[in-house]
Amino acid sequence: MYKSTINKVIISDLTILVNIFYCIINIMKNNIKIIHEDLNAGGGSERLTITMMEALNEMGFNIDLETITTPDWNKIKKWYGQFSLKIEKIKKIDLSNVFGLFENGNDNRKQISFKEEEKYTLIINAHGDILPYYNSNNHRTLKSKIITYCHYPLTPRLIHHGSYKKFLFKFLQNSTLDHERNFHLKEKELLYKILSTYDLMMRNTIIVTNSQFSKQAIENYYGKVVFSILNPPVDIETYSKVALNNTARENTIIVIARYSPDKKIETAIKIARNLYKFIPDFKMIIIGNILSDNYDYYRYLQSLIGIYRLNANVKLQLNVPLNNVLKLMARSKILLHPTLEEPFGISVAEGMSAGLIPVVPFKGGNTEFVPARFHFKSEEEAVKIIIDAMKISVEDRLKLSKFPNIFSVHNFKTNLQEIIQNMVEKELAISSPQIKNKNTINRN
Repeated sequence: MYKSTINKVIISDLTILVNIFYCIINIMKNNIKIIHEDLNAGGGSERLTITMMEALNEMGFNIDLETITTPDWNKIKKWYGQFSLKIEKIKKIDLSNVFGLFENGNDNRKQISFKEEEKYTLIINAHGDILPYYNSNNHRTLKSKIITYCHYPLTPRLIHHGSYKKFLFKFLQNSTLDHERNFHLKEKELLYKILSTYDLMMRNTIIVTNSQFSKQAIENYYGKVVFSILNPPVDIETYSKVALNNTARENTIIVIARYSPDKKIETAIKIARNLYKFIPDFKMIIIGNILSDNYDYYRYLQSLIGIYRLNANVKLQLNVPLNNVLKLMARSKILLHPTLEEPFGISVAEGMSAGLIPVVPFKGGNTEFVPARFHFKSEEEAVKIIIDAMKISVEDRLKLSKFPNIFSVHNFKTNLQEIIQNMVEKELAISSPQIKNKNTINRN
């Protein structure tokens, strides 16, 4: 009797192990789909996406990339440095998932879409602040888990202020969407559909974000708990060499931001105007990548520099390779970030790691790792902070440069791996109820 009971227990446990084994094989054999509309934009979101794909490759996953514009890998490597990626397929985003047009689509098209997405273990929208991606017809039946990495819930605000139109036009110009079938849809209707899709995505997918600041904004807006905070990756090894090898620095301020109106670079130029009264020989170098639709903004910044008579002090530089950025950092003292409510600010962490003193607005994700004495509420306060920061010793710079170490690429990849493993474990539990109920197996 006792021997029979033991045999039953062993068989039961072996059955569970076999089920786990086949579930793992079933899960791990699939690809992961990464969605990002434009890796050529050259910002922090794009850098995060590349490191995310690199990490997933290292974990053994195959990657398909869905995008609107074909990545220019040579240009991207000049900005971010060398990386190694293996991407199985690069294909155009099906904008039906952005505009919510599957609702009235034919059943055959719905079935094709379902089979296409069912093959993926995970679908990760890496730009969930701007790009809505959700298919209500597939979501309830897909075995795949859909992760939305949302830097900040920007889309509703941009649509409300009328500044989302440039993204809409970009989507339509570069998509495989049937323009003739949907041409009758007016701009207002398309924006409404985008907003509706975004709302569905934020409420019905697994949300990962970059900071406590963004987490709170998402939970306040959507009443939904964020699954995890995954801080963006910083190449600590590269930037920290600058801090260690360069002790003699000039009264130079670096600003690193995409040339885009939402970055509020004009705030930095206004701060420079006030700073000139106290330190007339200072230099400010504004570094950023630019897309073609933002050259009007770039010209506006140039004119502002001229109006304030700062041509000798403030310089704008476009699409600067990483090696040149590091050289500029090596001789500078301050990293000024002008953007209020920046969700994270990866350039701030990079600048700190390189030995620059960060000066940031009082509200945003970067206040979570920048000491409070470097937060400003006004242009005048920023000037005072900069003047004091110019005098900070080499020793204190080196101490401050270690603050961003928690955002290392290694930690990012480790934390991403934990998130993926947690999701796989949940999928296993759903796929094999015996795993959840292992402790209740009859052992009589």
